[in-house]
Amino acid sequence: MTRILREEVLASLPTPFLQSFDRLLCPVGHAVCRAIARASHLSLDGNAWARGQLNGTLAEGVTVKTIVGLALLDFASTLVTPCSRSHASVLSYQQEFQPMTPYKKHNCPVTKRLAEDMLIRNMAPATIKAYTYHARRFAGFIQKPLDEATVEDVRTFQLYLIQEKKVAYSSFNQAVCALRFLYTHTIRVPWPVTMVPFGKRPKTLPIVLSRHEIDKLLQCTANLKHRTFLMTLYSAGLRFSEAAHLRIADLDSDRMMIHVRHAKGAKDRLVPLSPRLLTELRVYWKKYRPTDLLFPGNSATKTYADTSIQKAMKRSAEKAGIKKRVYPHVLRHSYATGLLEAGVDLLTISKLLGHASFVTTMIYLHCRREHLSSVPSPLDWLPVKQLPTYQPPQEHSGNSGDNAS
Repeated sequence: MTRILREEVLASLPTPFLQSFDRLLCPVGHAVCRAIARASHLSLDGNAWARGQLNGTLAEGVTVKTIVGLALLDFASTLVTPCSRSHASVLSYQQEFQPMTPYKKHNCPVTKRLAEDMLIRNMAPATIKAYTYHARRFAGFIQKPLDEATVEDVRTFQLYLIQEKKVAYSSFNQAVCALRFLYTHTIRVPWPVTMVPFGKRPKTLPIVLSRHEIDKLLQCTANLKHRTFLMTLYSAGLRFSEAAHLRIADLDSDRMMIHVRHAKGAKDRLVPLSPRLLTELRVYWKKYRPTDLLFPGNSATKTYADTSIQKAMKRSAEKAGIKKRVYPHVLRHSYATGLLEAGVDLLTISKLLGHASFVTTMIYLHCRREHLSSVPSPLDWLPVKQLPTYQPPQEHSGNSGDNAS
């Protein structure tokens, strides 16, 4: 049996909690006492921490680290939301290690109203989740209520994202969109919201795999489910979420069509069903026997996790010797570029991809192999030895002046 002292628990607490321990003493003490009670079956109340009566006996094998771990988990679940209360050190600790939580679990009234305003406008759940996350992150950064924020607070937060967090432009602009929506529709502020600038989007070209590389990638994917999923992405040019939400009823083998439902922008579209893909899907169905979702996750009602296919693609790319950065959306880029090289017009490709404007599809013009290879290089216009006009350059030695003299 081991005895646990109040000082041992204090010494094992992380630094962020100790930095503001004067404000967190009571909540941490309650959490520690509850953790000890769970680990040693003792009946201790929260006030035992303040009274210094923490000299209980622990069960065999239970250490101070076990108690601290249980206490921190218990304490983290009782934290007050940053919209109504600000503890700088605890919030920084929470933001570093706590992932994005669903907006329905938020207790902040401003965050709930923000989610409701987005629901009224029929915005996507993923967008609501992202906007509420950035709103909570901004509230934790400024350490005051959101309705008291100034345009200078927003500017400081933007510099923090760029200089310290070094976020990508997409994450930065997503945070800007969240704050613009928050202070346009949910909270009315005296300063103009248009003063919050967006970041300049870098004009990068998509990664495209050749037909030979895709063939090697599929051959190196041993798992039937992974391989069939990758073939579905490439065959129909689907986004990952579109393929993950495909149902058996969405496959029309009579008309050879795939019905993509509730895609990006809540739009439906039809894409051709490849005969080769249909054959592979039938082989896949005979082995896994899905009932509703075509590619279910851990259970029949859960969708396929993106991390599973990303890891599978990475392993297959390493086996195939592909040096390019490979991820599921690369197959969509390769699909569009392949159709363009095959002579399909740009407007048709735009409709198949589900783009709102064919201007978005025009980026694949820069990836066409025929388009680039047909352009000659000025180096090829220079004379070569086989031409009668070619004259080899004269060599100048360092002592040419001495010979002349």
